Amino acid sequence: MSNVNGVFSGQFSAEMNGGGSGLLQYGLVDVTTAGSQVQLPNIPCREVTIIAKDSNNGFIYVGGQGISSINYGVKLKADGSITLPVNNANLIHINASVDGEGVSYVAL
Repeated sequence: MSNVNGVFSGQFSAEMNGGGSGLLQYGLVDVTTAGSQVQLPNIPCREVTIIAKDSNNGFIYVGGQGISSINYGVKLKADGSITLPVNNANLIHINASVDGEGVSYVAL
């Protein structure tokens, strides 16, 4: 697992049924300063599941570029999740209502 600018990531190979990639990638992304959007890493995929960390006290806002507390697609509480069918994880941006909070993600 690696850590670059608060983005933790890793990967492992797995045999998957039903087609698609056999490479499942995952990681953690934190929003250092509340109100600042953070882009997920460049990972070609079919879908990404985003899970708000269980230690979060505030909200995580999920959407595209320009995401904010008043302009978002989904608002997640701690342990809330959403799966988005995208061809790259970097299409997804997050923001937070509290400094240092974040998400885990799984991209397939």
